[in-house]
Amino acid sequence: MNTENEQIRQDDPIEGPRRTRLFSLISLVLGIAAAACAFSFGLLSPILGGLGIVVAAISRKNLDYYDGITVAGLVLSIIGTAVGTAMFVLDKTGILEEIVYTLFG
Repeated sequence: MNTENEQIRQDDPIEGPRRTRLFSLISLVLGIAAAACAFSFGLLSPILGGLGIVVAAISRKNLDYYDGITVAGLVLSIIGTAVGTAMFVLDKTGILEEIVYTLFG
């Protein structure tokens, strides 16, 4: 049984599913960018990943459930944030250089 409020929300492109899907897509793009930058661009990956996590949470709040795009964006954002932070810390402490030197001489 649809209430009038639900009908308006579904029909309104700014407040309805289209805007929520936009947040899901933004989260996915930020997650992909964070995961791609994790090994090369210092603090850019944790920043992008953090934004992706926030946008995924907003999308989830608006949808009241997780859709596939939101889940993918959330997972990639978490991975990008974690790996990017770890790589940044390893690089700044000098451990990364030792690992690379040990592996590749």
